[in-house]
Amino acid sequence: MDIGFNVLLHCMRCLLKFFFELPSFSDTLSTTMRVVPCADKAVWLRRELISEMASTSSTAKDAFNINDAEHIKTLIGYLEDPNDSEIEGLDSDDTDADEQLSTSPQIPGTNGDGDDQYEDEIEIPALSDGQPENEELLNFGLSDKANITWKRQKYNQAIGLQSAIERRDKDDVEVGLPLEYFSRYISSDQYENMAEKTNMYALQKGKSNFKPTNKTEIEKLVGMHIIMGSLNLPRVRLYWDKALGISVFHENMTRDRFFSLRSNLHVVNNLSTPTICHDKLFKVRPLLDSVRKRCLELQMESNICVDEQMVPFKGKLSLKQYMKGKPSPWGIKIFVLCGQSGLCYDFLVYQGATTEIEPEYLKRFGLGASVVLQLTKRIKTEGHFLYFDNYFSSFHLFEALKVKKIFAAGTVRTNRFGNPPLHTDKELGKRGRGSYDELVSSESNIVLVKWYDNKSVVLASNFVGVEEMDEVRRWNKKQKKFEQVARPAVVRYYNHSMGGVDKLNQLISFYRIHIKSKKWTLRMLFHAIDIAVVNSWLEYKQDNAAASTPRTEVLDLLHFRLYLANSLISANKIAEKNKRGRPSSSPKQEAVTKKNKVESRPYQETQKDLVDHFPEYDDIKEATRCKAIGCRGKTHVFCVKCNVNLCFVKGRNSFELFHH
Repeated sequence: MDIGFNVLLHCMRCLLKFFFELPSFSDTLSTTMRVVPCADKAVWLRRELISEMASTSSTAKDAFNINDAEHIKTLIGYLEDPNDSEIEGLDSDDTDADEQLSTSPQIPGTNGDGDDQYEDEIEIPALSDGQPENEELLNFGLSDKANITWKRQKYNQAIGLQSAIERRDKDDVEVGLPLEYFSRYISSDQYENMAEKTNMYALQKGKSNFKPTNKTEIEKLVGMHIIMGSLNLPRVRLYWDKALGISVFHENMTRDRFFSLRSNLHVVNNLSTPTICHDKLFKVRPLLDSVRKRCLELQMESNICVDEQMVPFKGKLSLKQYMKGKPSPWGIKIFVLCGQSGLCYDFLVYQGATTEIEPEYLKRFGLGASVVLQLTKRIKTEGHFLYFDNYFSSFHLFEALKVKKIFAAGTVRTNRFGNPPLHTDKELGKRGRGSYDELVSSESNIVLVKWYDNKSVVLASNFVGVEEMDEVRRWNKKQKKFEQVARPAVVRYYNHSMGGVDKLNQLISFYRIHIKSKKWTLRMLFHAIDIAVVNSWLEYKQDNAAASTPRTEVLDLLHFRLYLANSLISANKIAEKNKRGRPSSSPKQEAVTKKNKVESRPYQETQKDLVDHFPEYDDIKEATRCKAIGCRGKTHVFCVKCNVNLCFVKGRNSFELFHH
């Protein structure tokens, strides 16, 4: 072939090598097609070839015809085998090209620091790792459900139930303050980002009367919402009602400023939304990723479960789902991986066809099983016991989890298991409550257990069957008394460890941040904050349990939330000294009888933040006892921010000792 064609060949090889370093041209072509900005991929490839040909000599264009099938076939052959090039003396050029590739910051057309190469590029939601980590899940042979053979025999591979939480040594545990735990989920950078994007949104909407906000004010906004979820008054405006006397609100932010900030709250720049955006959660993605990042860092318990969670929302939204029987049937569905304690380890928001699940998993296992496999990708060690309900269960899922060496059990739908020959409900009902039927598959050693209580339930497992049965107390309606009913081991294991997600949902529902708004973004943002608060409290409880802290010294969830909220509002903030607004024109009320003042002390984060602590003299006739530990003196000096009296005289500087 003439030199013109070889020059073209070398240019094309370098171009494709720059895009993708794959072993064959077929892989390169298929991968390239995924990010091609044009709808017609053939047109794109033709255009690229012609543009390269245009830069070569007229001899090359005459020698190579893009419409000639033989020429195209020859070109593909040369691209697949770079060693067949007839160009001599180009080894050094290849080396230079490799060196340039190694220093290239990112592939063109992706969301890197450089400019995008294509204006109309289609953005594909980023998965966790691009390709599935465990290639075994895609390579092992799945059993044909139509040919599954079941044997009625005893399953003999049971493994003992593990402890719920892996305890740590006391020396390894350091119990922190509520704000320290919460900051691991939502860092200071997130507040800075929210302040920046909120100001940007107000500017884009032309709200000239909007005063730019900052990180400090956003922290106060979050803290005030956490208090609202804890108190749950019927109207938001009541928190500023002077009759109720909730000083933390009217002393830190006006009511109108609160509503202005909340209505403009954003975490992304709306103008940066891609033209074709497949991520329906784009507007809340930064905060969700921040919370999820910390969840993935947590040390997992032995017993874990996967279940669904609903974010209550009835507004107009394509993500909205309806789940009959749920406490909040309308809302946004989230798949959650939780431990037995309720601690969230990972979550996945359902977006329909664009849900962030590996396409290979969906094609091979279906949606329910793919959700479980996607959430369990973070499991790298053996010895975890996983539980899920019949929405996720399938015969192939239990096979895949067995390949990953994850012990799994869950309720099932028998049609997903090849309709096994289990005894009917009528046959088991004749044998009485506590009767069961057990089948074991010959192919994968998966066990099915049908247990009859008030009604029948079918469970499957890859590690335990009936085994050693225990007895549970049940109410007999006919005889109107309690009776003991035999229960298989797989049912006991499932009931013991399946309620992790339900516990998380329950803890969130106790003090949920209630948002009456048509904006789904606010609902999702504050739901992420609710998850962060509950997870922070569960971490705090685990650390206290490991450190053997007395139960009376451990904060419950309500006090943990209030402590956290006050830390967000007051810690590292400048105290408000002047009363806002114009002086009141109403006549002064007559003096009322002075009541005994209830002593209040600042939270530790506020006390020791070394910000805006100034001494002043009070107007009380008699001096007040100093609040510093170990000081018995009386003084008229008090801290403006902490609002406690502290001695501030020569030889007795309790003011300094109290704040350090």
